[in-house]
Amino acid sequence: MSESRRGDATALIAVRSVTLYALSLHTVASALGAWTEPGPARLFLAAAGLALALILGESAGGAASAGLEGARRLRLRVTAGAGYAGLAVLALTLAVGSGDPRLLGQEAVLFSVFQAVFLLLSDLGRTHLGPVANAFVLVVLASLRGGLAAAAGVTGGLALLGFFLAFDHAARVLQAYPAGRAELLGPTLRRASAALAPIVLGLALFFVLRPPPPYAGIRFRMGAGGPRDEDVAAAYRRLVGLAAVGSAVVFGVVRLLRRGQAERAPFEEVLPVERGAEEVLSPPPSPRRREYAGRRGRIVRAYVGVLARARSAGFVWRPSQTPREIAAALPAPAGPTAALTDLFVEARYGPEEPSEQQALAAERAAGVIVAGLGKSTGHRLR
Repeated sequence: MSESRRGDATALIAVRSVTLYALSLHTVASALGAWTEPGPARLFLAAAGLALALILGESAGGAASAGLEGARRLRLRVTAGAGYAGLAVLALTLAVGSGDPRLLGQEAVLFSVFQAVFLLLSDLGRTHLGPVANAFVLVVLASLRGGLAAAAGVTGGLALLGFFLAFDHAARVLQAYPAGRAELLGPTLRRASAALAPIVLGLALFFVLRPPPPYAGIRFRMGAGGPRDEDVAAAYRRLVGLAAVGSAVVFGVVRLLRRGQAERAPFEEVLPVERGAEEVLSPPPSPRRREYAGRRGRIVRAYVGVLARARSAGFVWRPSQTPREIAAALPAPAGPTAALTDLFVEARYGPEEPSEQQALAAERAAGVIVAGLGKSTGHRLR
């Protein structure tokens, strides 16, 4: 693999980490800005903490994931995902049901901490479902506030999620097919921008014309209506600078950590080889010819004897041919051949036991046919 190809994959992974960091920081700031005081110190702490968690997750998550077998890793993901889903549903139900701004603020802080934890463990299962799902919960909490916090949280979250999914898909394609050559960073950015631009701009215009109201069930105390839109706007302006610095740090560190690891396939899991006990198969039964007794057996043996003599004389027939087709092609007297064939068909497939006269007639016809074959050789059916 060339250095340009390796660098392209590393750059894609680094850009994917930057978009994940921006999505996390934006949703955390939206939820905290909606229900708490969005001071500069809190924003700086959130930006620094999320960047540190993501960097640690990128550097140590792969080593932790390598120590888990595929089945154990799957069980861990399923168990943790089910537990988190139950907690998120319970928290949102309590928030909507109680309508208490203080509870909403506490949940915003709680799920902001969860976002840092998910970033720390994002590489454990070779998937980013945890931080993406938690970012969705944070956007829901911000949307309950209404106003600028809800509009910015939903619009920005949708845009950043779209860019993250696009870069994540491109990075996984390069990791899954390391032998190919592709330059996906620029085309991925252009395609994602073209696809997201009308949706994001349309949603932003809709929120400008129809600002989202707060959830009707929230009971604001007198004089404590939560952060004003002016305060939220000032917090977002400060957030832009913090996000730029944090994104630059994340891009540089992740690219340094991922250098030389771009070929790792994210979906490749080494599963243990399981060998079960081999099933003992009984030998197939040996083919046995049906024995015909009495006068029926005499007729069948007479017919089979004629065919054996014809084969030794060079006569060959196809297995798909019927007895009458064989008789028509047999180089023997037509009368005895037809008589023997009719007697054989009746004895072989008929329900009645042949008579003694029929058995004698079959034996006489067989003798005539064998004598008529003489030394006829080399005759083959086509």
